[in-house]
Amino acid sequence: MGLKGYGESETITVKDHSLPIRKSTPNEIVPYNYSFSLRPSNDSDTCRGLRVKCQTVLTDTIEPHRLEHVHNKPPNTTYLWPWEAAIFVNGRYHCPGVLLEYQWVITTYRCMQGVNLEHNYTSVVL
Repeated sequence: MGLKGYGESETITVKDHSLPIRKSTPNEIVPYNYSFSLRPSNDSDTCRGLRVKCQTVLTDTIEPHRLEHVHNKPPNTTYLWPWEAAIFVNGRYHCPGVLLEYQWVITTYRCMQGVNLEHNYTSVVL
């Protein structure tokens, strides 16, 4: 598939009705001649697709106590606050949090406003 890994995949119908056929005319020229492999097949009038759920791949480590976003201090600050968490949404730093217990992090209401845990990949780094 060309991916390092994937969690799941399924074939889906993108468009469930006949595809319009566009032909060049003197007044409207179709700008690109698609290769045979990209043209719709004759056995189906619908457009098929592949939905892929990518696998999470951690490629780097981060120390939340050194994030400039959290403290507004230079990145060479050597303070160590093991209870401080960094919350990431869809792979980007979103806001800080505080570790209460092993599996509990508290943050502000505003931090999680607009974050849908079913649709946004959300992670906490300590």
